[in-house]
Amino acid sequence: DYDAALLPTNKATNLVFYCANTMCTASHDAAKVAVKAGYTNVLVLAPGIQGWKEAGKGTQTYKN
Repeated sequence: DYDAALLPTNKATNLVFYCANTMCTASHDAAKVAVKAGYTNVLVLAPGIQGWKEAGKGTQTYKN
């Protein structure tokens, strides 16, 4: 659960939700909250970050 007020104010912003792998469904639940809040460009990366990496896609780590 999260507060949709944490999302960007522009409802047309691209939002991609993902979990660690296919065993987790939190990304789907999070996407539903965003859609219910009026966001129009909501996607779920169903295979999760694990599937992304297994497909040979790159990742970046950001440090504050």
